Amino acid sequence: MNSKRRKKSKIDPKDYEGYSYGPLRLERIGQTIRMGSNWKPGQFEVYIQRVRNKRPDFKREINQKISELVLLIKQFEPLELLSAVSIRNCFGNLEGYKEITHEGKESYVEYAQSLILSQKRNPEVKHVTQETIEEFNNLIKEIFNNVLWYFGSEFAEGKRNQTEEELRFISIARYLFVRGDSFEEHHLEAEPRLLTFGVRATVSVILKCIKQGLKSGSL
Repeated sequence: MNSKRRKKSKIDPKDYEGYSYGPLRLERIGQTIRMGSNWKPGQFEVYIQRVRNKRPDFKREINQKISELVLLIKQFEPLELLSAVSIRNCFGNLEGYKEITHEGKESYVEYAQSLILSQKRNPEVKHVTQETIEEFNNLIKEIFNNVLWYFGSEFAEGKRNQTEEELRFISIARYLFVRGDSFEEHHLEAEPRLLTFGVRATVSVILKCIKQGLKSGSL
């Protein structure tokens, strides 16, 4: 019997990246990304338990950073803080702007605005400094990143199957970072009015067509 051997594709070292972190291995070969691991028996279960045990501490850390943000809002001029985070995330050089490389996140600005509006305005506050601006921006970035990882580690609780966990995480990530044309709360307020006015007429027409079809025998 003649054995057929598969030709091994050569990897271009100029188009290859590989990173290892403990037992995990992440590689990029051209446009292909692959991930693998070499866990020893029982190691993965120990890792899952460690993740599960650390989640409450992770949540406390997120709440602590939010408290630090609120403290800055109370101590410094909130409109100056909002202006600083807006300039960094909502504006760019029009001549060199590219959506795929733009690092600004409008969701950071919306979150800062929601925190500022949640606090009673203090008439006696200090003007912001460069250090305050950097701290404010970094805290927002860290909160978003930590919240993403917090929900990303929910799988360790084992409360849902893999499909449910993936759908839940994707949905939360969308609400965190992907902006729509308005806030969902605004849609929820407007939709009942639209339903009351528009859908009733539509349903009425549909029912009329069904009745006519039943009478004529076409349905």
